[in-house]
Amino acid sequence: MGYYTDHNLKIDGPPDKIKEFKEFVKQHKEDTICENYSYSDVHAIIDDWNQSKWYDLVEDFTKISTDWPSLKFTVHCKGEDGVEWIQNFWAGKSREQNSHLVWDKFDFSEIDPLKEKLDAVINE
Repeated sequence: MGYYTDHNLKIDGPPDKIKEFKEFVKQHKEDTICENYSYSDVHAIIDDWNQSKWYDLVEDFTKISTDWPSLKFTVHCKGEDGVEWIQNFWAGKSREQNSHLVWDKFDFSEIDPLKEKLDAVINE
């Protein structure tokens, strides 16, 4: 079966190097990065979302970032189960950021029924 993930790639670095990388990817769509994926997979996620079962993403982007050390690569991932994470790559190094659900602090005085009644009496 497998685990589908939506991927989106953002690239940070010198504008001329970003342009050079995008042109390289476009020209090498059929070339493989490591074993199973080609640069067409990278091309599909530059500034756009694409769904795939990209099991070797960390290995592939570690290699890509080694070959392009002046660029920082950020891949935003959304799993089929709703889990989201970000994978960052720079000069052959990788770091994963996990998402955390945070609830806003709630103040019950905002819905206090006595306050509503008091405000109504005061505003009469």
